[in-house]
Amino acid sequence: LERMRDEMHRSTDDLDLWLKLHDKFHDFVCLRSNRPRLFRQIRTARQAVTPYVRMYISVYHRMEMPRAEHDLLISVAFRGNPD
Repeated sequence: LERMRDEMHRSTDDLDLWLKLHDKFHDFVCLRSNRPRLFRQIRTARQAVTPYVRMYISVYHRMEMPRAEHDLLISVAFRGNPD
């Protein structure tokens, strides 16, 4: 997860690559839930908001709040305790 996060953050100058790596990161996490229906629903939701993510990036000139969300997700995954 950390390698994928770092690769994603190194690609911020290429929006299409960043979006691809962002999806790869979240797919990796979701697939480990062993809930294929939930995985498909989450993937569908991410695909639906992609145009708005592109718009956000074009307006604010940043992919998202720097590392905050992904670092938290990685921390939760390593602890194994979502609380």
